[in-house]
Amino acid sequence: MRPEIHFTPIRNWMNDPVGLIYFQGNYHLFYQYFPYEKYWGTMHWGHAVSKDFIRWQHLPIALYPSRLEDCNGCFSGSAAEDGGKMYLFYTGVHYDKVKKDNIHVSENGLFTSCQIGMISSDGFSFDNNEKKLLIPALTDPELGSRVHTRDPKVWKDSEGWHMVLGSQSEQQGKLIGQVLFYKSVDGITWTFQNCFRMPDVEMIECPDLFQADGSWVLLVSLMGRGMGEEPEHISYGAVVNFDAESGELQADSSTFLPLDAGMDLYAAQTMKDEQGQNVMLAWVRMPQPIDGEQWIGMYTLPRIVSVRDGRLWYAVHPLVKEQFSISCRPEYFVRGAVRMEAELEVNGRIEIGGYEIKRTGTMLCTDRTNVFPKDAERWLRKTQSRLSGGRCRLEIYVDHGIIEIFVNDGEMVITQVVYGMQGTFCCENVKSLCCWKCGELE
Repeated sequence: MRPEIHFTPIRNWMNDPVGLIYFQGNYHLFYQYFPYEKYWGTMHWGHAVSKDFIRWQHLPIALYPSRLEDCNGCFSGSAAEDGGKMYLFYTGVHYDKVKKDNIHVSENGLFTSCQIGMISSDGFSFDNNEKKLLIPALTDPELGSRVHTRDPKVWKDSEGWHMVLGSQSEQQGKLIGQVLFYKSVDGITWTFQNCFRMPDVEMIECPDLFQADGSWVLLVSLMGRGMGEEPEHISYGAVVNFDAESGELQADSSTFLPLDAGMDLYAAQTMKDEQGQNVMLAWVRMPQPIDGEQWIGMYTLPRIVSVRDGRLWYAVHPLVKEQFSISCRPEYFVRGAVRMEAELEVNGRIEIGGYEIKRTGTMLCTDRTNVFPKDAERWLRKTQSRLSGGRCRLEIYVDHGIIEIFVNDGEMVITQVVYGMQGTFCCENVKSLCCWKCGELE
């Protein structure tokens, strides 16, 4: 069964959200899309629009391979507005050699990555024959990899255009993840400024740099940092020091914390909503499709990212909360999406269809063992997160195939994919519990 309030593709494979932008009265969502099968392949940009982040209108594919530099995929990127037009920026990929039995995959893992741009006059029409090569593939391995340099996040301010790129470089025989900074006067001709390196990771993907509450925030998706049962690829964020004029960013890599304690999230990206708030969406990875479904991949609910006391906080966007206007019993989650508010006392426990949420002293624990594939490797079944202060207030969104738990007004979020939930609900030592379902969503 398809989620009711979480974005999913109509069919087949979806991964990173890209090109998020509020443009001419609509929220535009582009996404990494393989339109032919339920597994990763040659990337296209799918496209949908919404007024409220819940009711999405699916539109034709926006970007597809059309020139030599992107003949093997239009990888992740971003969107910006200038002069009433929508500017798209993305990474074009050209494989050195394709597999003979599957042209959608590189034979040896080697390819050339470059940065490409396109302009749309209205955000709905896209001429794939009018793309411009902006930054050719890198040739100096100490600056960055010709293969693994990608995911341009671009914004414009009073000083001009700015771009951050995820990359890796080889330093003294070791691969190091890094973010590259570029600047432009016109959004077409770009000049390298600086780089920020994280020596404890091999690769940085999907960097996103923005200001929130007077601070600079950097989101990154890191490859090669997960340990033990943790996924190898995890999204992190931190408050950083950044000088836009020089492109110099300063931060201790130890200050980067996972964006979500459930560890299913990756490739987070933000945009400004109609009120100018920073709204984040992220790809929620799935080990397999939900039974009977012809799609795979979904996105989190939109989260407003803010900074309090030097830390990142996350709140569900008000446009989503407004949908939950009808009181209901907790068991309604079997039929549709449910929003719950609860406060757990010490040793408090909630079980939703086989998914367990439990407070033990100062720890909040979750367990999805009974509602998750037994053969899926490198996926967390159980989480343990320390609570700050003496309270455990939960805002829980239960949808088909996914649960999102916002803890203590957004100081922490736990998002996890679930499968085969039963129609049962029980709770113990819960101080309060309220539940709502959505009104008409058609």
